[in-house]
Amino acid sequence: MGLQRVSTYLSQGRWFRQVNSTGTLALGGEVCHVGRAWARQEVALTFDPTAQQLQVWGPQEHLLKGVPIQGLSPTQLMGEAGSLVHLRPFQ
Repeated sequence: MGLQRVSTYLSQGRWFRQVNSTGTLALGGEVCHVGRAWARQEVALTFDPTAQQLQVWGPQEHLLKGVPIQGLSPTQLMGEAGSLVHLRPFQ
């Protein structure tokens, strides 16, 4: 699976996070500052494949910020499938 296919797949998702009291949220162990104005509110996250960034959306579909994907190798982004090749298929 290529990175373009992963980007296309991610662009179909929508995830939700709670902004903490200091205006930040956690993304895979990384801290993202959204702003104190959004403290204790739920925001939505989407992926923009053109800009290769996560987008943070507030209430009423208001775009709060774009967060570039940083520090991820293709293996981290797509997962390591090598260990799954040896498993027996079953239904």
